[in-house]
Amino acid sequence: MRALISSLRLSKKGFRALDIADSSYTQDSSLEILISIVNTTSSANDLCYLGTLVLPIDGRKRLEFYGLLMRLSRLRCIEVEVTDWDPAPTNRAALRALTCELRLYCPSVTRVVFVYDFDRFMINVVDDLCVFDEDAVTDTLWREV
Repeated sequence: MRALISSLRLSKKGFRALDIADSSYTQDSSLEILISIVNTTSSANDLCYLGTLVLPIDGRKRLEFYGLLMRLSRLRCIEVEVTDWDPAPTNRAALRALTCELRLYCPSVTRVVFVYDFDRFMINVVDDLCVFDEDAVTDTLWREV
């Protein structure tokens, strides 16, 4: 992880899409990565897709997470890991609620992918409504932004 953070800091060119999925990441490591991304000015200004970060369960850490997302003004799509949540937010109402919560802090986001174990659930924002997309193909979203 240190190598990844170092590389992010050394980058001279901004990223439009960044997928850093790794099953060993925790809430703390995801926050550390997000801090590095936000503090890399070129990336913070250009980033449209970010995946996959662990969405913190703890309220204070989640607020810190959202506070960092506020600085990513062009972010359109984010993938968040929710496997450790209990109860699992895998029903449509819970996913829509979390999407609305995230959009309070980062209103530019129009797609949220929730990863639970090996399942992926996508919520699209259409006319300010959070819509569950049953037919979503999420493997190549990073290319679409």
